[in-house]
Amino acid sequence: MVKGVFGLSTSPKLWWLKLSQDLKTLEIVWKGRTLKVEQNPVDPCVFMFRDFEHDQTLGLLLTHVDDLMLMADGDLSLHIQQKLQERFPVDEWQSGDFEYVGCEYHCTPDEIQIHQSSYVEGRVSKVTIPKDGLVSRDAREENRTSIGSLSWLAKQTRPDLQFAVSQAQKKQNDPNLEDLKATNRAVASASRHQDKGIVLKKMNESDIIFLAYHDAAWGNADVNDGDPQWLGGHQVASQIATLTLLAEKRCLLNQKGKFSVMDWKSKGCQRVCRSTFAGETMACCEATESTIYLRGLYLSMIHGRIIPEAECGRHIEMHFVTDCKSLYDHIHREGIPKAPTEKRLAIDLAGLRQILMVEAEHQWRRLHGQDAKLTPQRPCRPPIHWLPTDEQLADVLTKMMSADEWWNVICAGEIQLPLKLSQANK
Repeated sequence: MVKGVFGLSTSPKLWWLKLSQDLKTLEIVWKGRTLKVEQNPVDPCVFMFRDFEHDQTLGLLLTHVDDLMLMADGDLSLHIQQKLQERFPVDEWQSGDFEYVGCEYHCTPDEIQIHQSSYVEGRVSKVTIPKDGLVSRDAREENRTSIGSLSWLAKQTRPDLQFAVSQAQKKQNDPNLEDLKATNRAVASASRHQDKGIVLKKMNESDIIFLAYHDAAWGNADVNDGDPQWLGGHQVASQIATLTLLAEKRCLLNQKGKFSVMDWKSKGCQRVCRSTFAGETMACCEATESTIYLRGLYLSMIHGRIIPEAECGRHIEMHFVTDCKSLYDHIHREGIPKAPTEKRLAIDLAGLRQILMVEAEHQWRRLHGQDAKLTPQRPCRPPIHWLPTDEQLADVLTKMMSADEWWNVICAGEIQLPLKLSQANK
């Protein structure tokens, strides 16, 4: 042996075939119920333990290369672990508290806390600012390393860092002195809230909705490095962001309800937005697309099959929150609304209205009955709600701002949307 030998080039594929085929032939008998393993139709890396007699999913197995994460009731989980160990050489199962790829998990019967305190301490560090003001090659590499660490942190557990990371990544190929200082400010923010993270609350399946906040900041983001001719002379972009929650329905009724943060995104809009209204519309489109996917994935895990998009609203509601009153008014306006100045937006708005009205009809009929008639006193309204900017949880993802108050809301784990009665299908 003169150098390392790591196996055949086909080893990853062969391992996946072995893993997936063995899992799909596994049969679990638990408390008189027979469970079979099915591959999720949306995400093939997720395997579902299905009770076909009762049409229930009782457990999930998530795979990543040769790592497995099992999610099931305590007794069932132990039973599945034993069956898996008969097929695969599992050295040890970690439960309760464990660490995986920089994330620390703390699991209790009522919630799962995920944070990266140790990762921040050990992997996220400031860039050395050159005294002569010249950014050397070593400084660029150091900056790139810090941004990479921040990027993983923002992607996994720290939505509040997404805007700073998004801006820093656009400048990492050729940063100047101010860009290095901006990276250090992001590192300082990461350290300030290093004990914060994502909390997944236990909620009743019949009481939950998808709630997506979306926001845009017009023309405040730098564009990626590239050919000036390709950029068309545009030096800035609009930052758009979404924050998707799984929340209890009561939060829409001016009551406190629990929530869990499920997904977040912050990026420069790929379309040129010539107005704030255009940016807010693009953010709404992004939130709608993301929420439709997440809801479809969730329902595929629950039911073991793909639920057609037009029927998903029968199973679980989705709602959207904006702080743009003009967008809210345009979507809610009866009849043919006046076309916006940017005519291309009329197509986007029509598509949004069509999607939201399908959702609204499902919600309205669930409340009033399948045979009920629409009346002026009982209108059917699209599930997009307006709240003032200080209630907009996606605001912190679109601009540089203090995240102290934002984390207070997230850590509390409860929200109460101060909606007027006229904003809901009630």
